[in-house]
Amino acid sequence: MSLFPLVEDAEATGKVRAVFDDIKATKEIDFVPDIWRALANNPDHLEQTWTKLKGIMRPGKLDL
Repeated sequence: MSLFPLVEDAEATGKVRAVFDDIKATKEIDFVPDIWRALANNPDHLEQTWTKLKGIMRPGKLDL
């Protein structure tokens, strides 16, 4: 159980939909991890956080 409601794909519109699509494309995955779904309760915060972290979220970027 989550402390915050998780925004589901069907509920994602506008800014949230755009960030969710970008997360999936950037990370080359077919789902949005729950941390991003929780942040989506505040679309501006989601967008700002994703923008700051996007550069290190690509596959292989954090591999040692």
